[in-house]
Amino acid sequence: MGLNGMSVSFAFIISPFLGTHVATTFGFNTLWLITSIILIIVAIGYHFFTKALLPKNI
Repeated sequence: MGLNGMSVSFAFIISPFLGTHVATTFGFNTLWLITSIILIIVAIGYHFFTKALLPKNI
C-alpha cells in the first residue's frame, strides 16, 4: 500500500511538470499525441493482464 501511494504521489508531482514542459516545447498536439500513445499502450497491457487473470471457463 505504501508503494502504491508513493507511485500515485510521484505521478501527481511529475505529470503536470512534464506535461507543461512538453506543451511549451513541442505544442499541445504533440502532448495529446504522446498521451494517446501512452493510453493505447496501457489499454493493451490491461487487456492482456486481465485476460491472464480470468478463469478459463468464462
